[in-house]
Amino acid sequence: MLAAIGEAEMADWDDFIAYLLDGLRRFVEGDAEPYKRLWSRRDDVTIFGGSGGYEQGWANVGPRLDWAAECASCLGAGVFMSRPGVPE
Repeated sequence: MLAAIGEAEMADWDDFIAYLLDGLRRFVEGDAEPYKRLWSRRDDVTIFGGSGGYEQGWANVGPRLDWAAECASCLGAGVFMSRPGVPE
C-alpha cells in the first residue's frame, strides 16, 4: 500500500497545491493513486460521494475512490484552477 504524504514532504503550500491539482487531473483521467496518497488511512476516514454512497474506513474508502476515478474518466471530466481576481 502506498504511504500517505507526510508533512515534511508537503511543507510548501505551492508544492501541495501543484500535487493536489496533478492528483485531481490524473484522478479524472482514471488514475486515483496520486489523489489517494493525500487521504488518511485511519478507520475514521469517510467519503460522501457526489454520485451517492457513503464509505468509512480506508478499506472501503480506497476502493470507492478507485471506482469514482473510473467513472470520472468515462464522463470526460476535467480540472482547472481559478483564482478570483487573478487573470489567467
